[in-house]
Amino acid sequence: MVLLTGCTTVMSQQRTALSDVQQFADATARVYKLSRPVVVVGTPSGPGSLDKPTLFVRTDQLTSPTRDQLVAHELAHYVLGHGVALKAADPAGREAEQYRREVDAHVKAVEILARYRNWDEAQALKAMYAYLMVADLRSRPPGSVVSCGHRGGCVEVRAMLSHFPEHYDWTSKLQCAPLPPRAAR
Repeated sequence: MVLLTGCTTVMSQQRTALSDVQQFADATARVYKLSRPVVVVGTPSGPGSLDKPTLFVRTDQLTSPTRDQLVAHELAHYVLGHGVALKAADPAGREAEQYRREVDAHVKAVEILARYRNWDEAQALKAMYAYLMVADLRSRPPGSVVSCGHRGGCVEVRAMLSHFPEHYDWTSKLQCAPLPPRAAR
């Protein structure tokens, strides 16, 4: 089910893209044996967000070249059960907990993209890397605010890449390269 919020106008090309997003969400829910999320055009914050089981996608993101990475990230939050309240009592603890959720969602998004797009892991990882680099550049303009749990610069990108040590040969050459994997003990 697709919903439009507020005064959102969806053009023909966007309707097709919205249908693609709903199919992506439906397929992901089937694979992970979850209830079907509803895709809503319009979002309370950022380019996309999740309020279980509703996936919000901003109108301009429907035709963005990084749409699937954004959707995979938000679906990863759904798959990982991140719709529950944070447990930490203090602001710093909640920020750290949300940061871990964001990195975990980036990592799970790689898996979701690989499964849905029938890509190998390296291709999905490259797509998420490109998405995060673009998102990072958007978060840096003067006066911009980085949302809760997100870190500026290369921090999130490095954290995600560090979960894939088997790809270190090529990720070590990237801007925001991960730290070398720890030697096996």
